[in-house]
Amino acid sequence: MAYAIDGITGCHITPAISIAMLIAGKIKFRDAINYIVGQMIGATLAAGVLFVILKGAPGFEMGERALGSNG
Repeated sequence: MAYAIDGITGCHITPAISIAMLIAGKIKFRDAINYIVGQMIGATLAAGVLFVILKGAPGFEMGERALGSNG
């Protein structure tokens, strides 16, 4: 992922990376908040897309391990 999206997002693909970069002093607090909010919005939208796709699949049940959670 670093090679694919580093030039676009700095490879901040999870809040853990954004928080680590903030603690390391590589980004400003405001930028970290923007990244984290964007990551949470993106994750919510992705789960919604997965739900729309999967709800039509035979045998799909919305359980605790649905929508990509690893359990």
